[in-house]
Parts: sequence; structure tokens; C-alpha cells
Amino acid sequence: MRARLVLVFAAHHVHRRLCNTRSAQRFIHSRLPPPLPLLIQPYVFFHSVFVFLLCESLVRVWDLMQASNWLDPSSFRCGTRRLEERAILSPLRWMALACPLVTIVTSLVTLSHLWRHHVANERTFDKSLRWYPSHSHDLAMQVATMPLIYGVFALDCVIQMLLLLTGSVFREFKGVSREQLRHLTEERYGTNLELADLYEAWALYNFGRLCLMRVRRQIRQEIPLLRRSLSSLPESEQSSVQSRLLIFRDPERFLFRPLEVTTGIGVKIFVYTCAVKSLFALTITFFADAPFHINLSKTLPWALQLLPHMDGAAFMTSTIAILSLIAIEHGFHEILQLQGFAPVLKFLGVKALVSITCLQTLVMGVVMQRGIMRSEEASLCYACLLCFEVLPLALLTAEAWKPRYVGDWYDADCGWGEGSLNHLGRLAGEGDWAESYAVLPGARLSAGTRASFIRQEDSKVEEIGSSELVRWNSFCELKRVW
Repeated sequence: MRARLVLVFAAHHVHRRLCNTRSAQRFIHSRLPPPLPLLIQPYVFFHSVFVFLLCESLVRVWDLMQASNWLDPSSFRCGTRRLEERAILSPLRWMALACPLVTIVTSLVTLSHLWRHHVANERTFDKSLRWYPSHSHDLAMQVATMPLIYGVFALDCVIQMLLLLTGSVFREFKGVSREQLRHLTEERYGTNLELADLYEAWALYNFGRLCLMRVRRQIRQEIPLLRRSLSSLPESEQSSVQSRLLIFRDPERFLFRPLEVTTGIGVKIFVYTCAVKSLFALTITFFADAPFHINLSKTLPWALQLLPHMDGAAFMTSTIAILSLIAIEHGFHEILQLQGFAPVLKFLGVKALVSITCLQTLVMGVVMQRGIMRSEEASLCYACLLCFEVLPLALLTAEAWKPRYVGDWYDADCGWGEGSLNHLGRLAGEGDWAESYAVLPGARLSAGTRASFIRQEDSKVEEIGSSELVRWNSFCELKRVW
């Protein structure tokens, strides 16, 4: 499952690059009969993969329950030898039995919420490309998918520990030493958690992108108003005032870009750190699995010494990323809460799992040190708790990110156009078309910079189509002044 997911993530990235363009979506929506325009979308493919993995895990759970007589200790065997001494605690047994049902409910809540992003309210722009999500919906779905993905990985962690505790893993791989199989199971367990943390970091990154996008849009709405106020001054004062207002003349360069870079550093490093940890764990698991069955902890003991350092780096970068987003949420709270965005509720939904998993790891460590549970039982308890914790997270995410009404913050992707062009907006994978319009008259731009802006606009016209260029009310006037 873990090696296949690497291919899935790579295929999903290529799929998005190919499909998330207007030209491709025009072809898909105009040439293909329903429901193919929906089924061919990248987000449908991505979610379908995890639904398939969930079904596969449920089949494995059923087979495991049948083989172990619903986790009856008398059925735990290693070959012909019973493992009754490895009987799990009774509360832990019932938790493990309930995990599949809880994960199913979590998946249904998440999938029903994702479906609402497309059918609950009809958007006011780009109606001919119905199944091509807007930019805000695309980022929101990447965040809202986290409970489904985390639940699937947590359930597989439960399966791995049950295979070890019931002795099923020893019967599955014959001719392999018990020590090697134990190592393989533990590595599978750890890799699942690393991949889940990687997607959690990705969700945090996309939430930060949404917040910064809303701040940028507010800046672009207010700058033209300030310019009109400046134009009401006497002509003798305008030139002197403009020469002193450096940020006012070029807010993208002197205000937003530095803010975006400084805020994004912490979140991006968190994503990169989790990606490195995940690839490292995948490599160890790949060699520990069939047909290699190589224990890298013995072959390359120095490599595993890097794991504590990686864990420390992930903890530090996650703290920095969360603090960066807290600073944005507090500093721009009045801007972010416009149009019912509810940043606090959304931030809690993304941040809660980071804090819970960190605290839970510390508690499980204390439990094992005190001898209350064996390491396998503590790992099973940790995975079961994750399955239960993801369900309220899915409910919180569904409440925080659901489309509420026509004209809410999701409709801010509308192009602010004039006349016949008002039906266009910003869709998934598209850049901010009004980016260069934020430069006000009087900005000290070199000829090369102006030419670069013109080339950018020309490339956007070629992508969108000359008859479909979104004309942003607040910035068309600024472009004409050039």
C-alpha cells in the first residue's frame, strides 16, 4: 500500500497539471458525455484511490477477525504454538473492533462534505465548466480531505499491530525470521504515520495559502480607493505625496510579497521536512518488505540514528508553521472573517490533530515506561485513538469548510468583471490574473520589469483566450495609466 501511494501521488500531480487548464476542461465538458466530465477530474481520482484503500483495509480486517475469532486470545498462534500470553487488554480489544466502523463513518462524513463543494450551491461564474472547481474550492477540498486520508492510514496501523499481536503476520510470511517480520510490521506502522503527517502538513500549507490569498485580494480592493482619495488632493501636493508613498505605489513588492515569503518559509519547511521523513521511512519499509527482507537497522545502523534528529526537526518546523499561521490569523482577523470565512474554526480543524498526536505520543511513551502496556499494545492503542479522534475532526472540518450560501467567500473567485465578462472567475490551477495591476502609477519600474509584466499578461491572455480575459474593475484603470 505504501509503495503504491508514491505512484498515486505522482500520478495525481501529473493529472492535475494536464487537466487543470481551461482548454483541457473546455474539451472535457464539451466533448465528453455525462458523467465523464465529473469522473475524469483529478480530485475524483484522488479520493477514489483512498476509498479503494479503505475497502481493501476493511476486507483485511474482516479476514483477520474471522481468523482470530474476533480477537479471541485462544486463537493467537505463531505456527503451531499458541500466543495466549500476548492477549491484549479487554478495553483495547473492543476499541480495535470498533475502529473499522468509526473509520467508515469518518469517510462518509468527509465524502459527503466534499460532494457539497460541487452540488450544494451553483456558483455564479464559469457555469459551463461545472465540474472544474474554483481556486478556493480546490484548496478547501485539499484541506477537507485530511480526515479521510488520516483515517485510512490509522486503520492500517491498527491492522499492522493486530497482525503482530495475533501472530497472523508470522503465518503470512513463511521462511522469514520472526525478528525480521516484527521489524517489517513496525516499519509499516511507522510509515503510515509519516505519510499521514505529510498530508497533514500539506493541508496546513493550503490553509495558509487561502489566508494569504484573501489578504492579497483585500489589499487589491483597497488600493484603488486610496488612489482616488489621493487624486482629490491639489495637483501641487499629489506629486510630493506620491514620491513619499513607496508602499502605496507598489504594494505587491513592498508589502505583500515580503509577508508571503516570511510566512510561507515556516510552513514550506514543515512540508519539506515531513516529505524527507516520509521518503526515508518508505525506503526502510521497501527494503524490509518482500522480496528483499533487509533490515537496514543492522545493515546501515548509522542511517537509523538520523530518525531522532528528523523527529526533532519535524517538531520544530511544525511549531514554527503553526505560530506563523497564528500570527496571520490574529493580525488579519478582521480581513479573514469577511464573507463568513471563519478562520478560527478552520484553523482549529487543521491544527488540532498536530497537537493531539504530539501529546498522545508523549502519553504513550510514559505508559510504556511505567509498564502499563507493552510496546505493541501501546502502538495499537495509539492507532485506535487516532481512528476515534479523526471522526470529530471530520465533523469539525465539514462544519468549518462547507459552502454556506450563494455569495459567500467561495464566490470571491468571481472575476469582478464588467458587462458580458462577469461570468468568469479564477479556477483551480490558475494564477492570479490581476497580479501586475496592483502596481500604481509613479512606481519606479525599469523598462525590463514593465516588459516582463506585459509578457506575463500576454501569456495569461493566450491561456484564458482573448475573448475571456477577466477584466478586474479595480485594476483595469491602473493598467491604462501605464
